[in-house]
Amino acid sequence: MNKIGLLVPVVALVLAACGKSSDPAPSPASSAAPAAAPSAAPPPAAGAAAPPVDTSAYSIVLEAPDSFGITPMKGGAVLHVSEIYLPLGEGPLVQDPAFMKGLKKGEPSYCVGGEWPKSAWIMASGPEGETKLYKWFDSLGGRWEPQTILREKEDVLDVGVIGESVVAAIKMPSNDIRFALVGGKGGVIPAPSPSTKAAAKAEGGEGGAGETPPEDDTSCKVKMAPGPTYKLDGTPTGEAFAAGFECQDAGGKGAAVVERWEPKKARGTVEPLPAPSGELSITDVVALSATDAWVYGNAGSAPYLAHWDGKAWALEKAPSEKKIHDLAAVEGVLYASFENGLYTKKTGGAWEAVALPKKLEGFEPVVVYARTTSDVWVAGRAGGKWYLLRSAKVDNPVTMPSDKEAGDTIRSNFRYPATPLCAKPYAHLFSIGPSATPIPKEFPAVKKSFEGKKFDGAKLVVEDDGRSLFVGAKATNLEQAEAIVKAFAEANPKMTLRVFCHDPQVKKDVDWP
Repeated sequence: MNKIGLLVPVVALVLAACGKSSDPAPSPASSAAPAAAPSAAPPPAAGAAAPPVDTSAYSIVLEAPDSFGITPMKGGAVLHVSEIYLPLGEGPLVQDPAFMKGLKKGEPSYCVGGEWPKSAWIMASGPEGETKLYKWFDSLGGRWEPQTILREKEDVLDVGVIGESVVAAIKMPSNDIRFALVGGKGGVIPAPSPSTKAAAKAEGGEGGAGETPPEDDTSCKVKMAPGPTYKLDGTPTGEAFAAGFECQDAGGKGAAVVERWEPKKARGTVEPLPAPSGELSITDVVALSATDAWVYGNAGSAPYLAHWDGKAWALEKAPSEKKIHDLAAVEGVLYASFENGLYTKKTGGAWEAVALPKKLEGFEPVVVYARTTSDVWVAGRAGGKWYLLRSAKVDNPVTMPSDKEAGDTIRSNFRYPATPLCAKPYAHLFSIGPSATPIPKEFPAVKKSFEGKKFDGAKLVVEDDGRSLFVGAKATNLEQAEAIVKAFAEANPKMTLRVFCHDPQVKKDVDWP
């Protein structure tokens, strides 16, 4: 299921890393003085109203100046924030440079969907604007590998998990759609229903069966338009649903339809969706079972919810009159984000409003991902900032840098700057020269900067990135990396130093003075 969420168009995205804060670096953890105990809060003034009690189970995990998105998959999800990807799992958020292995730095990309971690997919734009696909391979130690399933001028419309198969719906340049198995155990792969003309040709009518259409033929080859509104999803038992609009030979938007496939059936049934009162925009389709599927979007400024009960599609009354942004399902429970709040609904039950943190006045939830009914993530905006919430207690939310700050760092340094989420902070100190340069036996600058200082657990190393040799330090945490950079900068004020979230290719260990 393709949930790009809040991501901007692919041509505007640049894969980069999180930028570090511009606040001054703290002292090393080993020498830091204990923090002073906070003083007691003064009692409220007489007659002052007590602050409202916050009953929400949700906490702020991070905030960012720019929008971000969540791509749900079967078994997990991926968060894209401040130009990096972070997997959303059972534990806390972690920025690990290992998760970016294989992706070309600076290449515009976005996450498509699939099954995590067995068959997750990222689509990218190459240097000539061509579409590229990467697949996550956990079996290779965890890395993204380029794939060649796309032909010239093809794009991925969506990736859905149908039973035990991961299937990509691919837009062809001939106004056609094809399905490709891109993960899972395989089996019968559904096929898009052909248009009336295409079906006639296949049966030996005009043009003959199997005839290759001329390059200027823009007539519809399939019943559903191969456009960005084409959404695909499947159930654990093998049913498949695709939502979109009828294909029109002359272009434009036809009626809203759904194509539905039974398990192990290549041919499906195309059915009309209930007509809305305004112009419909389809956001996605969510399939829970053979008798429980949803298509949602907006009809003008009103939400649109259509439900399949195993027999027919029918309009469902939404819990809000505001626009709907997202719909997620887990363990028989629905979560829906609207312009004015988050709502949940159990199978057969009524919609209920979800309490969100009161400190986020005017918070608008946009993307929702439910890993379990007790672990739900919500991305949204309030007061000009964007926030990530989680239905768990989080004591110290993280502030992320802007997309521009992070993007500038990756383009100029080819390293991912570190945030407090970083699992592998690296203090970049200075360059030795090209990779073929002999490694010096002594490092006077290191001795001068660190003599008498102690950084427990940190490792000084010579890094070879394939082009140049560098001296840096693998730190145990971000505070220590900042302290190492600060100590080196005090002794070498003319040098430009940075802290990155980076796992260096170590060529030699260097002894601390």
